[in-house]
Amino acid sequence: MKRTHPKTLPIGHACFTLYFNKISIHSSGNLLSRQAINGHCLPYICTVHSQLPFYKLSMQSSDSPSTKTIYIIRHGQTDFNQLGIVQGAGIDSDINAFGKQQADAFFQAYKHIPFAHIFVSALKRTHQTIAPFKNIGIPVSTLSELNEINWGILEGKKPNDQSRKEFYTMLKYWRNGELDRAINGGETPMAMAKRQKIGLQKIEAMAETPFLICMHGRALRAFLCLLLNNPLQQMDQFKHENVCLYVLEKHKNDAHYSIILRNNLDHLSHLKH
Repeated sequence: MKRTHPKTLPIGHACFTLYFNKISIHSSGNLLSRQAINGHCLPYICTVHSQLPFYKLSMQSSDSPSTKTIYIIRHGQTDFNQLGIVQGAGIDSDINAFGKQQADAFFQAYKHIPFAHIFVSALKRTHQTIAPFKNIGIPVSTLSELNEINWGILEGKKPNDQSRKEFYTMLKYWRNGELDRAINGGETPMAMAKRQKIGLQKIEAMAETPFLICMHGRALRAFLCLLLNNPLQQMDQFKHENVCLYVLEKHKNDAHYSIILRNNLDHLSHLKH
């Protein structure tokens, strides 16, 4: 098959590139690889600039058997999130009215993705966030290994100067590699990472992808380090918001996953709060 030069249409700030059997999406400088539409091979390279959000460009076809794709979201907003109160594994809170709007917005944007399975933590805020997908028959499994870290004595308490100091001091310890430290009564990052590794083994035992995982802020940061094989002390580099989306892929010969979409909020852009 003869290759031709890329065809570029300058109609926006993002672009996607179709090349034989793959689509690569470029947004804010990141290269995002996806399978071609319906698996068809394409006879030429086609680079198209577009202002469409990622979910408008997502493919409806299932993954190649040689590629694993994981979609990861954080749960919808809770009252604790809104008030800036620390909640971890010890606080089993509900998502609030705005959190339900966020959950529905994500569902409307991504219901066309043929998720083979959904994994949630044992905390109900993750179950409530993916409920629209469960309602259309997608199987859901609960893995306590995906639970949020336990923040010990800080959980559920209105923050004050002392608690903020303790919280941020602990984050500094972790960034410096002191990962066996924990808030009094809480969990260490090392303990969280150990259980997450077990959880990932259970998830990857599933033959088909794409998967959808709904989890928690600190747990999400650590889980991304596991998927990417990054040092755990680097977890703070992964930013997150309620119902933000990360998408990762691992091809047949890859040792680890790669991020193709990071902390994406396109699906929430129409919400007012």
